[in-house]
Amino acid sequence: MTEDFPILTPTQIEQQLRSLSRQIGLAQQENADIEMSYSTKKADLEVSMARTRLKYADMSKPNGKNHTADERTDLAVIENEQLFRDVAVEEAKVKASRGRINQLNTQTDIARSVSTSVRTSMQVETGKG
Repeated sequence: MTEDFPILTPTQIEQQLRSLSRQIGLAQQENADIEMSYSTKKADLEVSMARTRLKYADMSKPNGKNHTADERTDLAVIENEQLFRDVAVEEAKVKASRGRINQLNTQTDIARSVSTSVRTSMQVETGKG
């Protein structure tokens, strides 16, 4: 069974391309905002992790021994759990935003191909090709 596709006019295709262009612009601006938020939260996490590791570098365990580097890192992760979660959410937003831009670019490429095909078909039909 074949699907019936509506016949598109060059004007409709141009309107679609303009719409996609606007959507790409908006998506890129949104992506820039999301990237900035992600970068800020990631930097906050890194600074907080460093502070926490340094705090535990000077603290001894109950047995009098110093914490190992791995223990300091584990303790820092535990203390900064919420920041880790926030960064993970921001990272997911960045990936989704980039995916949306890629999707829009793919749709634009398809619309351009359809536009070329329609123009070629119209030229052949009118004998101008």
